[in-house]
Amino acid sequence: MCKAAGEEDGERGALKVYTVLIAEDELLVRMGLAASVLWEQLGMSVAGEAADGQQAYDLYQKLKPDILITDLSMPGMDGLELIRRVRQSGEKCAVIVVTCLERFSALQEAMDLGVVAYLLKVSMSVKDIEQALLKAKASLGAPRARGGEDSRREKAERALEEYCFGGLSPEALSERGRQEGFDVLPEHYVCCAQLQSGRPLSWQMRKAFRGMLLERIYGQHVLCVLSGQGMIAALFTRTPKVHELSDACEGFGRYLEDSFGVRLFVGVTLEPVPTSALPACLARMGKRLEQGGETPLWFGASGETTTANVAEEFEHLRRTLWQVNDYAFAYDAVKRTYHLEDARNGEELSAQLGELAGRIFERAGLDAGQTAEAEAEMQGSVGRALQVLSRIASERLPAYRADIGTVIAFVSRCPQADLSLRRAAELAALHPQYLSNLFKKEVGVSYSDFVCVIRLLAAQRGLLRPGGTVQQVAESLGFADQAYFCRRFKQLTGKTPAQWKRSRLCGS
Repeated sequence: MCKAAGEEDGERGALKVYTVLIAEDELLVRMGLAASVLWEQLGMSVAGEAADGQQAYDLYQKLKPDILITDLSMPGMDGLELIRRVRQSGEKCAVIVVTCLERFSALQEAMDLGVVAYLLKVSMSVKDIEQALLKAKASLGAPRARGGEDSRREKAERALEEYCFGGLSPEALSERGRQEGFDVLPEHYVCCAQLQSGRPLSWQMRKAFRGMLLERIYGQHVLCVLSGQGMIAALFTRTPKVHELSDACEGFGRYLEDSFGVRLFVGVTLEPVPTSALPACLARMGKRLEQGGETPLWFGASGETTTANVAEEFEHLRRTLWQVNDYAFAYDAVKRTYHLEDARNGEELSAQLGELAGRIFERAGLDAGQTAEAEAEMQGSVGRALQVLSRIASERLPAYRADIGTVIAFVSRCPQADLSLRRAAELAALHPQYLSNLFKKEVGVSYSDFVCVIRLLAAQRGLLRPGGTVQQVAESLGFADQAYFCRRFKQLTGKTPAQWKRSRLCGS
């Protein structure tokens, strides 16, 4: 029989719990599900949350939860398809459906797929949720023993949490790793978040906020997530995508403040932090976040504040500009960003930045007051100025339809990848010929010409790097024919690659 608070692990005496995955696209419903249940008393824990079916299925494959709570209507992959895939996996999983009365036909189909309970959004109570969970629990028997990679990850997370916030020594951490079978990495990148409110926050609310924040960094290289000293800290194995974090945290912060009166302050390290320095670094980051101010804040390896990586800011602005539904404007603006990045002194940089900003402001239709406000916001650093321009371009300039935008984003972000029309069509879920015609109609140039332009602009950066030979750069960007590469390069710049490289290195 199942014990109400889980089953005892006979080998180690540890308490096993049933793991739960919540898939729900409505933020408030998802938050209510996560925050309203006393999970520990039911012998359960929320292993993950997802806002759409595809994300939920990716998490399901990774976490293998005992219980899935899913909405039936979600963007992309809906709940029915999610349940089908769960059933096809062959894993034992109890499914609870969250639905509306108007989805009754879909609910009938879901029941045929072995759903153990359903909840009506309009009327479900905490008691209803708990009863559904208990029914799911009864259908499973004892919770699965969790070993292998998941077990090692959980052990590493507990040990690192004690190390960073509980006073565990570096030597003790290393010894724990040897005894429990997990590796202690030499360094990590860090993202930490702190919630500030005028009233005390319940642990349920903090847990819900943590889940929502983690959802926004899902897909990055998160090793584990720690809690302590009023902070939530995510440790990354590789450098985080700073702009994705910035955009996600900014939007999430506005939502928390508008809806709950809670302020979110986030800090991200742009350099890897040696594991030996993690406790001190997190302590310094926490003290700085307590002071509030602009968020996210960028930190160095020792926990000191720093400016964001300017090269990354340029790349982010270029990717944003390529999404503008005006190819001629975008191409001109992107070329200007390269000239700006190569400016040799402050006077030249200021002049070129002003020209670029002026074109973006004009295209966005900013009036005199809005222009003055934007210019004031740009003061302080080049990185800050580029962030403002990216935001204005994203919010105020016309963008391509979603499928074309997806293709453009992939091409501009990954010029060295397989950019064949077939691959692009797969990304956009379109027939290749249809995509080819649609792309030419929407963008004004053929898909192949657009790919060529993106790659030639990337080639210019490659030629300026140490050891960047014409042959090496051409091959790295998918140009199998070096003569063709040189010919297209000259069409774009008026010079051969070798001539262009000499002119830039000599300053002519």
